[in-house]
Amino acid sequence: MRIGRILRATRFTLLLGALAGAGDAATWPEITTVGAGGDTCKQWTQAIKEPSARYQYRQWLFGFISGYNWRDISKQIVPPDSTAPLSWVDDFCKANPDAPIYIAAGRLARQMAKPVKAGEGKKPQTTR
Repeated sequence: MRIGRILRATRFTLLLGALAGAGDAATWPEITTVGAGGDTCKQWTQAIKEPSARYQYRQWLFGFISGYNWRDISKQIVPPDSTAPLSWVDDFCKANPDAPIYIAAGRLARQMAKPVKAGEGKKPQTTR
C-alpha cells in the first residue's frame, strides 16, 4: 500500500516537472502531429519572411485552437482577435527556437483557455 502511494507521488512529481519545463527539450512530450505543428519554432520564426509558409503555420495554429475548442465546449480559447495567438506564439518561439510548434500551441491553449457557459463563446474578429 505504501509503495503504491510512493509510486503515485513519484509519477505526479515527474508529470509536474514535465509540465513546468519552459524550454527543456527533455521535457517536451513527443506526440504524433499532422501538418506543420511538428516543425520547430525556428522554422515558425523564419517563416515571417515567407508569406506562404507563414500562412501554413497560421492555419495550423487556428486549426489547433478550433480542435481544442471542439474537444471541450466548457473551456474555450477565445482570443480578442486573430493576431493575439500569432503574437503569443511569435514570442514563445523567439524564446524557444528548438521547441516544436505543437508545444507552443499547447502552452498557448493552457494560458488562453477560459471556462465559458454554453452559448457564451464568440468568434474573434479576423484580420486578413
